[in-house]
Amino acid sequence: MAKEKSPREIAFEVLKRIEHEGAYANLAVNQAVKGAVTKLDRAFITEIVYGTVRRRLTLQWHLEHYLSKPWKKLDPDVRLILLQGAYQLIYMNKVPASAACNEMVNLTKKLRYRSAAGFVNGVLRNVARGKKNLKWPDKSLDPIEYIAVVHSHPRWLVKRWIENFGVEETEKLCTYNNQPSPVTARVNTLKTDYDGLSTALKSESVQVLSSRMIPEALAIVSGPPLDKLRAFKEGLFTLQDESSMLPASVLAPAPGTMVIDGCAAPGGKTTHLAELMENRGRILACDVHNHKLKLIEANKNRLGISIVTEELLDARELGEKYAGQADFLLLDVPCSGLGVLSRRADARWRKLPGDIVKMASLQWEIITGACRALKPGGIMVYSTCTITKEENQWLIDKFVSEFPEFETEDITNLLPFTIKTEDVEDARLGRLQLLPQRHGVDGFFVARLRRKR
Repeated sequence: MAKEKSPREIAFEVLKRIEHEGAYANLAVNQAVKGAVTKLDRAFITEIVYGTVRRRLTLQWHLEHYLSKPWKKLDPDVRLILLQGAYQLIYMNKVPASAACNEMVNLTKKLRYRSAAGFVNGVLRNVARGKKNLKWPDKSLDPIEYIAVVHSHPRWLVKRWIENFGVEETEKLCTYNNQPSPVTARVNTLKTDYDGLSTALKSESVQVLSSRMIPEALAIVSGPPLDKLRAFKEGLFTLQDESSMLPASVLAPAPGTMVIDGCAAPGGKTTHLAELMENRGRILACDVHNHKLKLIEANKNRLGISIVTEELLDARELGEKYAGQADFLLLDVPCSGLGVLSRRADARWRKLPGDIVKMASLQWEIITGACRALKPGGIMVYSTCTITKEENQWLIDKFVSEFPEFETEDITNLLPFTIKTEDVEDARLGRLQLLPQRHGVDGFFVARLRRKR
């Protein structure tokens, strides 16, 4: 009878899928932990996989100090064993060093790398002994290398951020990206209110705090899986980061109006719009993927929303098909996603410098193709979950320059929170860039524009 796989072996298999087969970390982990015996094992596997992927460059830096040959010359599977072991030794304080070393050696043997077992043992024990005395790159001489290695981010990205934000802000941003992401629930105001949801969640052993930014949001501190709760199944709330609640708030659609959500899936912002509209009027929710439209349908049904109609449509075609029909238009466009790296352990390693240019080109096609769906006097909100000027401020500047029938509008009074002093001028100009290290939420950009004629 085959021996049951240990959590470390399961974690190794997941890492192999991510690193060698290109699997997405969240999907690979979710699939793997379904078969884990205990809640503790599931948490252990998840921590090892996400941590090893997220901290890969830092772990490699530690390990290379004890190698006699270049990192890339090692067998790929042995590299993963070393990375996984080093993560346990450096970041998992509750795991005894002896256990981490011994278990990774045993795993090496089980995976038929017996000749490498002694090597793995020696390297990991050196990491355990030397982790507190490791010499890092000199921050003053090479801040890019220092931040990239210490905070495990791609060098090209660190270089870019230093050019945009400076060294200290970049280090704070990278630090934020390595912390657990906050979890927030948006109250479904069609079914309950803040106090009602708070009471319902507490009755199901969920610990909550009030949101710092959004009145209809609660911060989730701890509790059972949220999608298993009675309150979730009854449609009392939606899981959504605070910053991604801003587009609907800034669009501020009136009840009874016609709204188009051009890039709607999976429906978090669509359903927020419907709640703000008191479920009165009409919302057309468009997406280019049919399977994603089904997510919108499932979300609206769970929340008790009846004014949303889904349509398989490329947002670039909105202006032609629905010319002059919308009172309000939301374009939460595809983007480079550099504002949400804390939520996706592997995302930082998948990004390339050219992605920003490609995304900005697509975004330009969307905003210029969709904008004429608005009536004269209609309102458009453009938003992204990234922090690049090419996709945000510069794109909006170019748009209002080339489309003079549109103008930005002051959003100060539409923001559901008190903005920071440094953001006041931008808000008056109709835009706001949220940065993780400054605002404590996902990086997000939002701009509000009115069609004058």
